[in-house]
Amino acid sequence: MGILADGGLVATIRRDGPRPADHGGRRTGRWHCDPWMGANMMWPTAGFIDQPGHRPIARSMATVPPLRIAILGHFRHAIAEPFQGGLEAHTALLADELTRRGHDVTLLAKEGSVTAARLRPIVPAGFHYGPLPGETIDRSEMMADAALLEAIHEVEDEVDVVLNNSLSKVPYLHLADRPMLTALHTPASLERVVEVIAATDWRPGHRHVWAGVSRTTSRDWARWLPDVRCITNGIDLARWAPRPDVTARPQHAVWSGRITPEKGLVLAIEAAQLAGWSLSISGPVADPVYFAEQIAPRLDEKIRYVGHLRHTELPAFLQSGSVYLFTPMWPEPFGLALVEALAGGTPAAVLPQGAVAEIVGRRGGVIAAGCTAVDLAAALPRAAELDRRAVAASVAGFSKTAMVSAYEQVLAEIATVDSDLIPVPVSAPSRSHERTTDREKESPCR
Repeated sequence: MGILADGGLVATIRRDGPRPADHGGRRTGRWHCDPWMGANMMWPTAGFIDQPGHRPIARSMATVPPLRIAILGHFRHAIAEPFQGGLEAHTALLADELTRRGHDVTLLAKEGSVTAARLRPIVPAGFHYGPLPGETIDRSEMMADAALLEAIHEVEDEVDVVLNNSLSKVPYLHLADRPMLTALHTPASLERVVEVIAATDWRPGHRHVWAGVSRTTSRDWARWLPDVRCITNGIDLARWAPRPDVTARPQHAVWSGRITPEKGLVLAIEAAQLAGWSLSISGPVADPVYFAEQIAPRLDEKIRYVGHLRHTELPAFLQSGSVYLFTPMWPEPFGLALVEALAGGTPAAVLPQGAVAEIVGRRGGVIAAGCTAVDLAAALPRAAELDRRAVAASVAGFSKTAMVSAYEQVLAEIATVDSDLIPVPVSAPSRSHERTTDREKESPCR
């Protein structure tokens, strides 16, 4: 039994026990985070009796005893610099920091990953995700799922808790009896996972919880999952802090990220050209055909591609711009690259997509009025006028320390709770089949 700030109660019941009385309050199945109250802070409502005026006490950041943790990584790319994207960087940071805090961490990831934790390779370094040349059937995901399941069986008796940072359906199907925290890095449109949890006979594990990386992502998945919390992403702020030896170039924009259609690089180039600005681009070419057909022909003396930079090189690159362009063409779950740019003091001009408003806030940049290159071009000079010190300060709460502590607390909570105790099933997910329509309302750039 837990206690709210004003004396209200939080109940847990045994699986075979009765539900508590309603007490006249409204129950909700959501967990929310509020980065403006301090990033990475969890304000839980799931399992709380939510009456007018009640506000839960924030969870304690007390010292957590050593845990044996298995982190399930994504199999498409090795967890190594230069990172292919935010998911790989997030996985690396969690594995390293939890290990440094004294936990016994095993990272299940692609061969070639570099980590302070113990590495258990899932697939070989040469594993190719997607159909092989000449094949019409993609068997890579089935092969990777089988390899992940085998790796899980090898280590499951040696760990106390699982941190699922993969995008696989395997943990939803085969770890029902294990305490597991799943980090939700995508909108609720991950088909291979949604098809599992949408099945009428699927039930979540009684010690499973989920954490969206933003409020937007948490709300999206709460339609399908019963206990969705929120832990915002964090970075090593010292690494990305403003550098006195770097001067921003006037009327010069920068862009970084995986070069794929959904990242909107074409629109960023068009906006820079309309505004009369130069643009430097960094990131891995994840879609070579897209790069060859859509990006390479647009490169010239003012629009330059500088390659895939390492994290040690990115801070100076990002801070050389007067403005950072962030152009997701999908419901952006968080935007780790955006936080990295803002942490260095580079203001952003962004599309109105997904969770970007949670990151940019009022001081970090300018949200374009619409989703066209014209809209983004209009936001460029406005963003350039922002105070760079205020921009850097706007993301001071998104620290790796707070993020890792939040994950650590939830892992300890589910690892140590009596296996016969579960949170009150306060609100079943709606499993609405109109989720796509809802996402379109939240994310106008499609």
